[in-house]
Amino acid sequence: MSRNNKVFGNRGEAIAGLYLTRNGFCVLQYNYRQAWGEIDIVAQKKDLTVFVEVKTRIIKAASDLKERPDVSITPKKIYKIRLTANSYIRHMKLDPGANYRFDAISIVIHREKVFLRHIPHAF
Repeated sequence: MSRNNKVFGNRGEAIAGLYLTRNGFCVLQYNYRQAWGEIDIVAQKKDLTVFVEVKTRIIKAASDLKERPDVSITPKKIYKIRLTANSYIRHMKLDPGANYRFDAISIVIHREKVFLRHIPHAF
């Protein structure tokens, strides 16, 4: 990943974290990593733990606003996220039968305006 992509990714994750916090979630962790994958955000709201994949794009033309970064979440990426979530559950000694959900947050930035789409139960 290039430095610019990482900077944009970090910016998107910060925006997503703020959005989640404003919507009643507590962000437990950013960038939980294992050798096989990463979870961008782990958040909790009441008894629900949510594993969030954040996709961020910066666009130059308003005509590109219809672009949906979340469509780039491939089956291979979903598999890795699920594997990493299972590792997180074991590592944190959480109840494997508790309430878990996989969400996506799609962020498009155009001329410093942010367009955010939260997709609960994304996969």
